Parts: sequence; structure tokens; C-alpha cells
Amino acid sequence: MTSWGPNKIQLFVVGADSALHHKWFEGSWGPGQTTYEAQGGPILYDPECVARGPDRLDIFVVGTDSAIWHKWWGGASWGPSLTGYESLGGNAIGSPTAVAWPANILHIFIIEPGRAHGFNSKPAVVSISANQLDCFVTGTDSALWHRRWDGSSWSSWGSLGIGGRIIGNPTAVCWGGEHIDIFAKGEDLALWHLAWNGSSWGAWESLGGKFLYEPEAVSWGPNRLDAFIIGMDGALYHKWWDGTSWGPTQTGYENLGGTIVKKPKAVCWGKDRIDVFVIGTSHDVEYKFWDNGVWSSFESLGGTVISQVT
Repeated sequence: MTSWGPNKIQLFVVGADSALHHKWFEGSWGPGQTTYEAQGGPILYDPECVARGPDRLDIFVVGTDSAIWHKWWGGASWGPSLTGYESLGGNAIGSPTAVAWPANILHIFIIEPGRAHGFNSKPAVVSISANQLDCFVTGTDSALWHRRWDGSSWSSWGSLGIGGRIIGNPTAVCWGGEHIDIFAKGEDLALWHLAWNGSSWGAWESLGGKFLYEPEAVSWGPNRLDAFIIGMDGALYHKWWDGTSWGPTQTGYENLGGTIVKKPKAVCWGKDRIDVFVIGTSHDVEYKFWDNGVWSSFESLGGTVISQVT
């Protein structure tokens, strides 16, 4: 799932047929409220989507041959075709991670068999400035590990400590300047947070809760963070950083309801706007949004989905 402008959302899922399916929002849902555009397959794992400019999308999936396959939207049509892909090779275990830079530069990260020793997660990658990449993984020691591309070379892997001892994939988000915020699930099932202020890393802090799956986090503006988890009761829970403190409290959450079976996904396309997507117990996509101080109710977007929303 991604947005390349105000009031525009692109959403991709893997259907029960193991093919990629697509829908979009531009004031209303296309091709329909509960219908999807079939884009071929079969594929493994969750797809990855990035927007590198207005009306330009790049989709990366893992085929049944474990290679990375690519398709793109160029503004008028899908390349190489609506249901076709080009092979980029590789031998991936798990979903790819992709990051777009200006000037049409894309970076794709995968974990390969035989090279995964020491890693227990998919990489999380962010770019806080031109020619810089920060890559984060969970190690087999349950610590967060980090390395940085500075425009000419990669740093060595360095441990950022264990915090609450991490389970699964970390989530990384940037809200401006050189700030990076990391969210991860601890072995105590609570949400843990670590921040880079542009010059140094802070200390791990517990944000409380006990939750299923992995966390999601987004930012709609400077010094603003919104984090989402699925509670042990299957409901969606939310907390936020407003520049001064965590709301509703340091370890408390706002209950947004629902009965959910996979990690949530969220996207921001404007100030004070968040769109959240989940998979319900019927394996349909369900959706709610925050708009200028008010949460909508959940509504179904249909489908029978085996992946998380991307």
C-alpha cells in the first residue's frame, strides 16, 4: 500500500488464487468498492510497493522460483503488461523490501538462503536524506542490528541493543530532518521504541500493551507518530506521539475495534489524515480512516486475502 499524492491510495494483496490483486482510491474505490484488478501470479509471500513520483508505481514480488519479479505503472498502463512481470533474479526467502530515491533510483533488499544466518527478520530500510540508507534487522540474539549506506560505502553491522528483546520484523519510520523511529515487538509482547535524533540513539523505552503480529507506524508531519497494534483480543489499538508525550498515555492505547487476523497497514497522504487497512476474520480487507480529529467506522473492501495488505 502506498500513496503518491493527496486523496490517492494504491492497495495490493495476494488473493486465494496466489495472484496479485490491486485496487485504488481517488475519491472513490476502483475498480469498485469490493472488487479488485487481477494482476497475475502465482507469487509467494507479501508484495512490496513503492511510489517514486506522481503516477509512478513499482511492485516487487517473489515468484514460485524464489526470484524477484517486477511490474510497474507508468501513468497510462502496466508494464510489462497488466498480468506480466520481468524477472530480476535472486533467491529470496520472505518478502522483499524496497526504497525509492529521487531521480528514479530504487533499492531492493532480500534475505537469501545460506546468507540469513544471524537474521530473524525481514529488513526494514529508510532513507532520511539523499544518498543515505539505514537498514535494520532483528538478529538471532533478539537484538536490533543496523548498518548505514553513506553514499559511498556501507558501515559494518552494529548492535543497537536488545530493548525488550525483539520478536519478528522491526518497523522504521522517518518524520523529518534526520529523525528515525523504530518500533518492535518485545519478547514480553509489549511495544518497544527506539529513536535516532540526527546525531545519536536514545534508549529503548517500553510503550506497553500485549499484542499479536507486528506493529505498524506512520507519520503525517514533523514530530508526529502514530503506532498501531493488534491486541490479544484481535482488536486494533492505536497510540501517538504529539511532540511532547505519548497518547493516550505512555503505556496506554486507544481501542479502535474490529476482529483482525494479520498485521495492520497504514498510510498517510496529508496532514492529520491516516488510512488503516486490516484483514478481517472473513479474510476480506477492512478499512477505517482518521480525518481531522475523527475516526470513521470500519468498512469492507471485499476480497479473499491470504497476504497482509501492501
